[in-house]
Amino acid sequence: MYLDELFGVDAKLYPAPCPKRGEAMKWIVWYSVTLAEAGARWSASLPPGNEGTVEPGSKNWVPPEQRSASFAEKAKADLAVCFAILEGGLEGQIFLLGDYSLADTHL
Repeated sequence: MYLDELFGVDAKLYPAPCPKRGEAMKWIVWYSVTLAEAGARWSASLPPGNEGTVEPGSKNWVPPEQRSASFAEKAKADLAVCFAILEGGLEGQIFLLGDYSLADTHL
């Protein structure tokens, strides 16, 4: 967000200080915390050898007890909720803030 503020405002890719900037920051943080966390849990729950899984030796490795169908299903359900929130935010428009912005790039 620092780089968005530093370079994006003059390029008209990030809102100047105003309520729209708050909206942009909301989406960026939501993606970085909520959506990314659900996606990481889903990826980590996949069995080794599957495309997209976290492999042994990775700094993101999770114990085998967290690699179960129930963990994967919970993560998938959380991702579905996240995508529904995102679809709601995009309802009636192509970009999150109405016009393209760096918030769209983050997502």
